[in-house]
Amino acid sequence: GLGLPFTKVSGLLKRLYGVEVPRSTLPSLVQRVGEWLKRARDELLEVVKAAPVKHADETSWPVSGKNGWAWAFATQEVAVFLMEPTRSAKVPQAVLGKDVGSVLVVDEYPGYLSLPHERQTCWAHLLREAEIAAALKPVPSAIALRQRLKQIFGEAEIVSQARETLTARQLEREVDRIDRMLI
Repeated sequence: GLGLPFTKVSGLLKRLYGVEVPRSTLPSLVQRVGEWLKRARDELLEVVKAAPVKHADETSWPVSGKNGWAWAFATQEVAVFLMEPTRSAKVPQAVLGKDVGSVLVVDEYPGYLSLPHERQTCWAHLLREAEIAAALKPVPSAIALRQRLKQIFGEAEIVSQARETLTARQLEREVDRIDRMLI
């Protein structure tokens, strides 16, 4: 959350809502709410597991002065955020399971390599790598790759923004057109 100590949370509850909750009560209250939400979290994780395309990402997230990891698992419909003490590949393995019939969109973190899913590199990471390659070695092929990826990404963004106004057939044609740009 906001990283507020329970003393401040207690004060805010009193000042904003007129509710007196002793600081000593808050840790057990947070734990109980977490237990109440566990079923909803598990149901959302099942939606993620069943999706044909899913995304995963992780970032460091200090908790109480110790390094922890915030993990995100998402589909077009839902997003689930988990706090874990580790960045180990065991986290996405436990969350995503062994479904080999889906696509997993991720960065190049090696922890995702052991998953049996078909992998797709996240566009933002792919573009960043192309930018770095072109900057480190500005040879024509690296510059051309960077420009081509930017062009394809731009076309995909236009189609994505127009998605609601396109018929199913028009959208299919646009997706096919962009797919051909990748070849």
